[in-house]
Amino acid sequence: MQQLLTCRPVQGVRRVQIKCPARSLLCEFSESVGSWYCSVSPTVCIEPRQRLPAGPSLPLPTLSLIGPAVVEVDLNRSYRRCPQYPPRDMLCDPGVNATDPVEGNLTPFVDACKDGYRFDKVGLLGCSVDTSKAGNYSIVYQLRDSASGMLVSMKRTVVVMAPCTFSELRCGDFTCSIDGFCLMGAKRTLTNQPPVLRLNPVAGELTTYVALIPRGFNYSVCTDGSYPSKMRPCETGALSGLLRDCVAPDP
Repeated sequence: MQQLLTCRPVQGVRRVQIKCPARSLLCEFSESVGSWYCSVSPTVCIEPRQRLPAGPSLPLPTLSLIGPAVVEVDLNRSYRRCPQYPPRDMLCDPGVNATDPVEGNLTPFVDACKDGYRFDKVGLLGCSVDTSKAGNYSIVYQLRDSASGMLVSMKRTVVVMAPCTFSELRCGDFTCSIDGFCLMGAKRTLTNQPPVLRLNPVAGELTTYVALIPRGFNYSVCTDGSYPSKMRPCETGALSGLLRDCVAPDP
């Protein structure tokens, strides 16, 4: 006669771990013990909006610029996010401060120019600031409100300017003139153009382009660093601008 075997039940336990997305916090519902959710805040347990009592909406986070709203940078000079302890003479971008009345400090979650480009991680990598080309560039710092989904932003303007020599002019596109001529919006080549002369500006006691020379006075070129005066007039010369092989805007 066969003997019947009795089996004891064996229990198994499976552990399920809830993983919340970035910038959120794993929390337990206050009304239901053992029921979990992902908070919309990385620092404070805020239940989903459908469980919040009706009432006025929460205020948005605020962004405040660190440093000036407009920064001037010389052509070809480096401009990037400031390190933690920048030298005093270092030109860099200090970013912004971000605060929320409920969540507190949100500065680490600020993006620069593009979504996901965290300023404190990648700096200005998502921005199009090219210091090899003169012009205006915008750095837009942005933060999305976790409760409403609205985007809060703040802008800094970076002006890249070419350093001009004493004899050249600052043009409207932030570049320097060439032989006294601004070639803004240059597209086509000019050929067979005669050179253009422009008298050097006169400084000092004489501010006119008409030189009055006493009879018998030896009139010669001004020496370096000197300017004509009534007692000792001298010649300041002129600038020659040759437009051949330069570029200029289409007519």
